[in-house]
Amino acid sequence: MNKLFVLLSIIVIMSCSDSGQKNDSSECNRSVAYGDIELCLPVIDSMKECYSVPNVKELADQFEPEVSTILAFYLNNETFNLVDHLSEISFDDYFKISAANNLKDFKASKSELNQMANMLETNFIKVNWNEIKSNIENSLDFISVGQPVLIESYSPHSEIKTFVMFIKYQGEDFEYVMAMSSNMLLIKERLIYLNYFKIYDGEESIKKLKAKNDYIVLRLMEEN
Repeated sequence: MNKLFVLLSIIVIMSCSDSGQKNDSSECNRSVAYGDIELCLPVIDSMKECYSVPNVKELADQFEPEVSTILAFYLNNETFNLVDHLSEISFDDYFKISAANNLKDFKASKSELNQMANMLETNFIKVNWNEIKSNIENSLDFISVGQPVLIESYSPHSEIKTFVMFIKYQGEDFEYVMAMSSNMLLIKERLIYLNYFKIYDGEESIKKLKAKNDYIVLRLMEEN
């Protein structure tokens, strides 16, 4: 099982239609299968689930490792209005829900969730956000391109583990830093992953990322 934990920790860093708001999964207006469970996809204010849109699926699948499967992909309404041009624009305020292919039938408990979270945390470069946030406005040179830097971990729910990170992206004529929250959720005895992304634009963007992330993951838990 330890090999699976290491594999899944790698999955987390690699990283549109509305649904109903009923708690009973049998009454869920939109759901997706994972193994023998049905995961109800929640309504998220000002966002749309759109993984079935062909170019959204194509773009999302490009960055998904073969060992995992995307279950849902949400864009905010503004980005969704430009869905035919996603490959031509930079966008943020989006999230994906995914799961490991080889754990579809594995019944997890809080013990596995905690063990996974502990292993994941040790695999990242970690910095103290309270110590660096006053200097980060002047330089992000301490972040290497493609190497996530963990700034905080917490639990918005007893069955959710959340990790807040920075990731730097670089192209031929651009460089920017994305703030990302990686969540591991225990839902219906399955380990589910949810990654939310927001372009870093000062300390306030971290506060907004955490607030939006917590709203999303708690809605997902509520629906399931």
